[in-house]
Amino acid sequence: MTKTLAIYEAEPMHVFGRTAFKNQLLPLFWTGSGIEINVTGTEMYLDIRVDFDWYEPWLEIVLDNGFSQRRMLDHGKQRICIFRAMDPGKIRNVKVFKATQAICNDPKSSVLIEAIVTDGELMPLQPYARKIEVAGDSITSGEGLGGALSERTWNANAFGYVNSYPYLLGDMLNADIHVISHSGFGVYCNWCGERKETIPPYYDQICGLAPGDKNAELGAHDKWNFSLWQPDAVIVNLGTNDSGSFMQPGAFYADRNWTNPMRIDCRGSPNEEDRGFILSAAVDFMKTIRKYNPACRILWCYGMLPGCMEATLKESVEKYRLETGDQKAMYVSLPATENGEFGARRHPGFPAHRKAAAILCDQLRGFGV
Repeated sequence: MTKTLAIYEAEPMHVFGRTAFKNQLLPLFWTGSGIEINVTGTEMYLDIRVDFDWYEPWLEIVLDNGFSQRRMLDHGKQRICIFRAMDPGKIRNVKVFKATQAICNDPKSSVLIEAIVTDGELMPLQPYARKIEVAGDSITSGEGLGGALSERTWNANAFGYVNSYPYLLGDMLNADIHVISHSGFGVYCNWCGERKETIPPYYDQICGLAPGDKNAELGAHDKWNFSLWQPDAVIVNLGTNDSGSFMQPGAFYADRNWTNPMRIDCRGSPNEEDRGFILSAAVDFMKTIRKYNPACRILWCYGMLPGCMEATLKESVEKYRLETGDQKAMYVSLPATENGEFGARRHPGFPAHRKAAAILCDQLRGFGV
């Protein structure tokens, strides 16, 4: 016979990602947020509540370290089956992840875990050896890791987590991973030069880019308590969209009523003043990261979808090190995604993410992380 365990009372349980229990529910905001349990029994389910306007959330489920399910969620309260008809005497490791990012323009978007339902018992978990935070854009959000390779439409099905470099890196290093990312966002501006769609302003909040009163009530706009979770390393993979903003300087985007202000010079290179804005924003972001995480390594990486920002980002790391004396920050060049390595929407696919994870793993191991 199954029993229902309210999620706020479920122990032992590990929670992935920045969140906080609200009204006895567990909101999942960011890509890769979720839960992990060890459980006995023949069957297990999750009771969840889902809402959205246009882009539906997706979950990915890992059972005993095997990719078990990838599923689209519908509106409303629902019970989803994690496993059934299993040997009741075996302890099974269950990880449930939100595979889609926080949606910056949908105030209704939410995934709330209400309860675990099982005929078994929750069992102790092994602690993770490390904590790693990853801040980025669509690449870090796993855009391209779902759907057909030929797909070009921007939709929630295009996103995935379990085949992304943050997840793979966590698997390689036995690390607890927190992801802070959104498609199109940059460190200074977004893909079309808008300043409002950048990651740094939201860094000190639980998930400040999730809009609206509902998300505010769920705690998304609350300050994140950094003392609860101090990372051993913070990886920043931003700059791809800042670079992209120079591809159509002066372009007008009617759907946004916005004209791209970024400029290029007579050689087609980024305007030096605009390049300087990006450099300064990167330096400032590293200072913010250090303010809240005094002991971590900081790795700024770039290159999976290369553009014109590598020299600027390298310079920003050197400038930060000179200004602060902080020698625990470094730049890491990632290999460009090659033909045959792309996923949906011409974004990096699993082979490119696997290469990036291996390089970052080697760098972190070299630092003793």
